[in-house]
Amino acid sequence: MTIRLTLWIPLLAYVGFLWAGQGSRSFNSNTIIGVLLGAVLGFCLAFIFTRRARRKRAKGSNLLKPSGLF
Repeated sequence: MTIRLTLWIPLLAYVGFLWAGQGSRSFNSNTIIGVLLGAVLGFCLAFIFTRRARRKRAKGSNLLKPSGLF
């Protein structure tokens, strides 16, 4: 999960910075809100993708176990 966190949070924080459209010369509240929203969205996406990967891994390991139906 740490790799996903280190990739998604700064990446989407930067996207939020660009989305604010202010540039580095005028660092105002719009820029800060854009960066914070991007970071929160990045954290949420990293969390969602991590849970999805764990669920797929768990489902795959259950398929390898013999079932009690036979």
